Amino acid sequence: MPWPEPVGLLLARPDSRASQALRWGLRGLRASLQAALEEVPGDPGCAELVGLLAELDPLLEGTGPLSGPSLPLTEVGDPPPSSPLERHSPAINTAAPRLLPLAQAIAADPRFREMLHGTVLREGGDEEIWNDVQRLLLRAPADLAEEWRPRCTTLVSQLGVRVDSARTEALPLGYDGVIYPGLTGSVEATGLRSALSAPLDPRVLAPPESDLHFLAGVTSACLWFIEHDPTLHHCLRSVFRFGIPRLTGDQRQRYLAELLRLWERVRAGSPGGHGLKELLDLDEALHSLVYLPPADPTSWWGRLQAQARDTLFQARDRAVRDGCQVHLQLLGGSFADINRLAPDSLQVDYGIPGEVTVCLRVWTRIEGEELKGRVLYRPPGEEP
Repeated sequence: MPWPEPVGLLLARPDSRASQALRWGLRGLRASLQAALEEVPGDPGCAELVGLLAELDPLLEGTGPLSGPSLPLTEVGDPPPSSPLERHSPAINTAAPRLLPLAQAIAADPRFREMLHGTVLREGGDEEIWNDVQRLLLRAPADLAEEWRPRCTTLVSQLGVRVDSARTEALPLGYDGVIYPGLTGSVEATGLRSALSAPLDPRVLAPPESDLHFLAGVTSACLWFIEHDPTLHHCLRSVFRFGIPRLTGDQRQRYLAELLRLWERVRAGSPGGHGLKELLDLDEALHSLVYLPPADPTSWWGRLQAQARDTLFQARDRAVRDGCQVHLQLLGGSFADINRLAPDSLQVDYGIPGEVTVCLRVWTRIEGEELKGRVLYRPPGEEP
C-alpha cells in the first residue's frame, strides 16, 4: 500500500516534534492492531489486517530512534509548563520508551477510560510505563485485569523484553506470591510481590499480638503505594473533611502522619478494653486511601482492603465472646436508606446514582455508644 508522500517526508525529519508525534501514533496504532489480531484471529478482516501490519513494519523500522520529553502523569486541565522551552528543550529529550506501544494500547481500550479519569499514563520511561500499567490493573475489575496481564506479556515479548518474576520488591502481606512481575532484557523494570519474609516499613513498629500482624503489613503496603503511585487520593476526615485531594505536598505529609499515628494507637492497644475504637479509626484511614474512580471491589486493591476490614469484624467477634455489646454495620445500597448513619459523607461522580460507592467508615455501636459511619456516594439522578 503506497503511503502519502507527506508521511514519508515527515517521518524523515528526526528534529521535528510533529514527526515524533506521527511516529508514536503509528506505533500505538500497530500495537492496537496486533492486539486485535491476537484477540480475534478468525475475524473476517484478518487477511487485510495482516497486510496492513506488513506495511507498517518497514515504515516504522525506517524511522530511526524516537526522541521526546518525559511526559508526567497529569490531569486534563493542569496548567502548562511556565515556558514553552521547558517542554521542547532538546536538553531534556531522551530516547522514546520501548514500552510506549503498551501505554498506547491500554489507553486505546475504552474500558480503561473511566478508570484513567482524565489522566494519561506517564510515557517518560519504560519502568514507569510498566509500573503504571500494572498498578492500573491492580485496581481494575478482576476479569479485565486477567484479560490484560497475558496481553501485556505478549506485547513486551514482541519488543524483546522478558517478564521476570524474581525482579521484584517485596511487601509484607502475609503470603508468598507475585503481585506483578518485573522485566529484564532490553528493558529493566522492577515488579512487586508479597513475601512472608519481607520486613515491615521501618516506620511501622511491629505489634505485640499476632492478630495485628496482617494490619501492620497492610499499613506498610499503603506507605509503599503512597510513595510510588501518583494517582492515589485520600478522603480521611481527620486530615481533610471537605473533598478528595490527591496525595501530594501537604496533604500527603498530613495523611502519612495520621496513618502512622492511628497505627501506633492500635499497636499500643486500649488499656482494659478491646481496642475496637482504635481499629475502627485505622480501618477508616485505610479505606480513605482511594483512587478516582474507586478501585473495583473485585480488583486486587479492593480485595486487599476487604481483607483489612475483615480484621475489624474479627475483633468484634472476639469482643462479643468476652461479653462486650458491639454492633457493626457495613454501609451500602441506597444512600437515602443509610444517610442518617453517615451524615458526614462525600459525593462522587462514580457508581450507581443514589447508591453508596465506598464505605469509608463502618457504623458502630459499642456498649450503647453510637459512632457514625461515612461513605462516598453518587447523588441520585446522575447518569453513570
